[in-house]
Amino acid sequence: MAEIVKRTGALRRRVQLWADAGVIRSSAATQHGGSGTHRAFDGTELQIAALVTPLANLSMSIGLLKFFADEIRPILCGNFLRRKWPHMQPDEAKTFAEAFDRARRNEGANVLTFTQTGDRFWFGVCTPDARGNLIINARIRDHQNDQVQKGRPMILLDLNDLLGGLLD
Repeated sequence: MAEIVKRTGALRRRVQLWADAGVIRSSAATQHGGSGTHRAFDGTELQIAALVTPLANLSMSIGLLKFFADEIRPILCGNFLRRKWPHMQPDEAKTFAEAFDRARRNEGANVLTFTQTGDRFWFGVCTPDARGNLIINARIRDHQNDQVQKGRPMILLDLNDLLGGLLD
């Protein structure tokens, strides 16, 4: 837990709350923590902590942070094709994977966009290659009923700032 605090700048009590609430998941061997047990987190959970830190700073509820983490975890694990988002085309999946890989290496400009519609988060990435197409889709289109949604808020996260060099 101390490593997550050090690398993300998140408050220790906040990280502990995230772990207790399941926003971030400790390894099986240290899952239940307790007195004298230090929880260990893998690289995926470190990245999730980095991504939820600015959201927590915006006072996003624990429930929404967990929802966000559960939705973004498959992207970070690289196993999100067709399983999590059936509407995602293979070229979009490739764009996501490349954006996260570039951000980890701190190459180019890579931005994660997301908005919420009902009980779903809709993610997009904006990169020099994607030319913002996915950001437009995340912002204006409700994929559940294909209706334009006006006035829906969207959050942008600078992936390079949050993930660049994090796993080094």
